[in-house]
Amino acid sequence: MDMKTAQDKREALFQRWLNPKDGAGNDLQFQSPEAAQAYKERILRIKDAIELRKPDRVPVIIMPGFFPFYNGGITPQEAMYDYEKLGAAFKKFIHDFEPDGHIGATAPGPGKMYDILDYKLYSWPGHGIAPEHVYQCNEGEYMKADEYDALIQDPTRYWLNVYMPRTFGALQPLQMLPFFPGILEMYGLAYSFIPFAIPPVQAALKALMDAGAEALQWAMVTGAIEGELAAQGYPQILGGFTKAPFDVIGDTLRGTKGIML
Repeated sequence: MDMKTAQDKREALFQRWLNPKDGAGNDLQFQSPEAAQAYKERILRIKDAIELRKPDRVPVIIMPGFFPFYNGGITPQEAMYDYEKLGAAFKKFIHDFEPDGHIGATAPGPGKMYDILDYKLYSWPGHGIAPEHVYQCNEGEYMKADEYDALIQDPTRYWLNVYMPRTFGALQPLQMLPFFPGILEMYGLAYSFIPFAIPPVQAALKALMDAGAEALQWAMVTGAIEGELAAQGYPQILGGFTKAPFDVIGDTLRGTKGIML
């Protein structure tokens, strides 16, 4: 078994950053030798700081929220629904402030996808919030106090049959989906597939496909933005994130009141 240390994993990450690829998996073609040098200097500056060496200056990595879009003269609603304006505003922000690293133009998310799914957990510009304001969390008890055992025993079933129907209006019919581990052999098999013939379930499945198509379009646009900026010397350094259990339960499932009281 390949047992890599934390240092090994961190070094591998930096090497991926120092040797960026384009969307096709080929070596990224920088716009100029100066852009290539600036890109490398930014990554090494971040690397030196993380590894407790003295960099040439303090690296600057910005998590700007919706500021790039205000800075670019567009509303949060436009950033969530007009991907061309999203890209123009985000690129202007990077060129204006020249950070050493950024986390991409993904913060607003695709408004149309949320519309398709009728997302209940948030209100967003154009959907319960004024166009010039950012999205807001609709805190609620999306998991009941007596449902911890159901979540722990089978998280996937709970999410599919209970949580998602509560937080996505278009997915309420998923409550009717069968217990998939019960699909074992020919005898009685047909009964498990009957829910897929019910029009509300079919509508929910179509909503999932439509939402997926919109999410893919958005991801292709934001990915292209990040690739263009990388070629100009500005690295995108987001590698993932995680949340503490308290935040998952408090923010997403039970709400502040539900988890505190």
